[in-house]
Amino acid sequence: FLAMLRVGEQTGTLLGQLDRYALLLERRWQFQRKLAEAATYPLFLGFCSLALSALFCLVLMPSVAPLLRSLPLDLPWPTRALLWFSDLARQPLCWVASLASLWLILWEVPQRLKDWRRQQDFCVSMDRALWRMPWSGKTYRCQQRALGLLTLATAVEVGLGVLRGLELAAQSSSNQFFGEELKGCAREIA
Repeated sequence: FLAMLRVGEQTGTLLGQLDRYALLLERRWQFQRKLAEAATYPLFLGFCSLALSALFCLVLMPSVAPLLRSLPLDLPWPTRALLWFSDLARQPLCWVASLASLWLILWEVPQRLKDWRRQQDFCVSMDRALWRMPWSGKTYRCQQRALGLLTLATAVEVGLGVLRGLELAAQSSSNQFFGEELKGCAREIA
């Protein structure tokens, strides 16, 4: 965004740049809305399966467990594992450990990531990992490339040239790994 503003300000096409950015933001919002709509049903199914599993382990299995244990048969391992998990889920220590784990995941991990994010090497390695993710990485790569190409096209359109456009695209990229790749392209061209 800042690179687009700089290009628009230097060339006198600021209004056109703002229109382009508004269009980009609208498309991004539409994509995020469609993604949220697509994720709603799987999230609902996941929540329902967790609720049914909890109901099964905390209510149904304890009432059936004495009957299963009294049978003169050697129970199959999945049934034994289910009985063990049901017994474990009814222990207070299990709930304390679960709440502690939840606190760790929801509070401590984001705090540590925020601290690590300030370190340059960590940022590049995390951006590289995000870039190389199989499914969501493809969408992310498309978005980053579109933003980079938009900045490059704007720079070329107003006469700044490809090299300066690549530099501006690298500076404006939110993914530092992709920014380094763009800088490498600029060095190869120069």
